[in-house]
Amino acid sequence: MNSFLSSGRLRTIGFFLVVIATLPGPDGLFAQEKVVKLAPGQEVNALAFASDGAWLVAGCEDGSVVQVEVASGKTLRVLRGHEGPVKAVAVSDDRSRIASAGEDAIVRIWDASNGKEVLKMEGHRNWISSLRFAPDGKHLVSGSWDRLVRWWKLSDGSMVWESHALGCEVNAVDISPDGDRVAAAGTTGQIVVMDAWTGRPQAGWHGHDRGVYDLRFSPGGTRLISAGRDRLLRIWDVKTRQPITTLSGHRQSVLSVAISSDGSLIASGSDSGRGKGGKGVRVWDVTEENPGVRLGSTPEPVQSVLFSPDRRWVVSGTWDGVIRFWKVPDFPK
Repeated sequence: MNSFLSSGRLRTIGFFLVVIATLPGPDGLFAQEKVVKLAPGQEVNALAFASDGAWLVAGCEDGSVVQVEVASGKTLRVLRGHEGPVKAVAVSDDRSRIASAGEDAIVRIWDASNGKEVLKMEGHRNWISSLRFAPDGKHLVSGSWDRLVRWWKLSDGSMVWESHALGCEVNAVDISPDGDRVAAAGTTGQIVVMDAWTGRPQAGWHGHDRGVYDLRFSPGGTRLISAGRDRLLRIWDVKTRQPITTLSGHRQSVLSVAISSDGSLIASGSDSGRGKGGKGVRVWDVTEENPGVRLGSTPEPVQSVLFSPDRRWVVSGTWDGVIRFWKVPDFPK
């Protein structure tokens, strides 16, 4: 049984730990506004926010999907059905559905209001690394280590198309805000942009020397942000396929990346490594020329990083089963 700490008081409320206070980061840098500790075995592989910021979901190593209320840190429900670790989660824009996938190579769709499974989509032949709902709410894209990107119809779970265009194990997929393009990246460092309705490649280029772990479209859809094993983040012009900016500062592979809803900030999380700063969360103001701000380090690799919809927090998920809420810093102008 875990506990709740607020204003110096401790009381038991269930199988999770929530700390709501102004706490120094693990290395004494920026404050963690809130810490949510999940149950034993629920090491966090992936996170996704509901669009209103009221709750989020965590995909966990024990095969569970945990739905967490943000205000209280309370576990609303635990969704079970996967046979193996959950590596990817997503929430539909209307907050009605949760998607999850992982090492069992199955995409599962859940009713977010009651936690019941409503659809199962099979076809991938290796573990699924990434998922995104399309803006129309009728489709979903998945990327897998079987080297395939698949576009699914949510009305019946059928596959519309599959693409081998990336040519390597897929680590990340994303959909442009207008819903017309899919981007994918993987283990060779290649990035490919495809037509969302046909799967036909529109552009492809080599983005990083040692593989890409994550990528995101900008809110306007004209930029892509990629996170690499080479410790770098790159911002790309999608039309010209040229890098606009390269962000350096992480000391190990960059595993996860997010962009704020207004497109002005980027958050990133890194892998483990020797020495101070091996594992950590950074925030970058892309409107200014600066090296970014390191919020702090974590005991385990930062598998997933998000901005809250209101842009107040950067939220990180790690293999110690902890979801950390970091206050977004003010950047000097």
